[in-house]
Amino acid sequence: YQRRIAFISPLLFIGLSSDMLYVLLHKSSKNIRNFICKHAQLRFDQFQHHQSDHHQDILSELLKSKDASGQSFSLEELIDQIAVLFLAGHETSATTLSWAFYILSNCPHLQQQIFDETQLLLTDRLEKTICTSDIKKLQKTNFIFKETLRLYPAVGSFMRQSTQHICMRDKHIQPKNGVAIIPWLLHRREDIWQNAHQFDPDRFSCPMQRDAIRQAYIPFGAGQRVCVGAAFANQESILILASIVAKFEILPIQEDEPPKPVGHLIIKPNKDIYIQLKPRHE
Repeated sequence: YQRRIAFISPLLFIGLSSDMLYVLLHKSSKNIRNFICKHAQLRFDQFQHHQSDHHQDILSELLKSKDASGQSFSLEELIDQIAVLFLAGHETSATTLSWAFYILSNCPHLQQQIFDETQLLLTDRLEKTICTSDIKKLQKTNFIFKETLRLYPAVGSFMRQSTQHICMRDKHIQPKNGVAIIPWLLHRREDIWQNAHQFDPDRFSCPMQRDAIRQAYIPFGAGQRVCVGAAFANQESILILASIVAKFEILPIQEDEPPKPVGHLIIKPNKDIYIQLKPRHE
């Protein structure tokens, strides 16, 4: 696994003027907003006319939400909220799952652990479907996903503002100073983690690693600014991993060079990741 990574600002597009960059970003933003509006406006109009909503989803909760003054979201505000959830909750999870499937394709023994776990749940079921209520029982799957996030945190760095004076490594940080937090480096510190650069899901059940996990494992941030979608991302990803491995054997595709991580807004592979899915025989 790569120990170094190049972090590239998303605003550094070589050969693009600021006007050209604005046009590209505005066009992408408009396409996303139009797509969301197309699906959200009908539900919004129904809610405004007090028609019953039988859905139980995030959109229903947003429609019912009110701000401090008791006002509900306007349609534009509703689209803003959904767009944030779409962008922050989709690409990050999808990229982490891409890394996870790539790792599993090269580690049959880890696949077998997930498969064995799913079979214990599905053996006596008529409906061969893994449910949200099964997540707590998918311990191995959970550890594999967590270890993927340790080595490949979706957000490799983020900024925070200091709230007090503190001295760190002979550097005096004043209140309101900006501080860069870099999970990519923190998750790979050899003085904190055992075999820091090795993919080892069992570390999450190892008593010797409890302090490291508590103090230096922050794929979703920590404290008051922790990612609000952390629980959803964990549930979603664990269900997807378990459901696919239960039905398919994941095989690698021969390639000249393995994908390498590159830091943009999120840590992404430098090229598309391809795997083979071989249906498991009943």
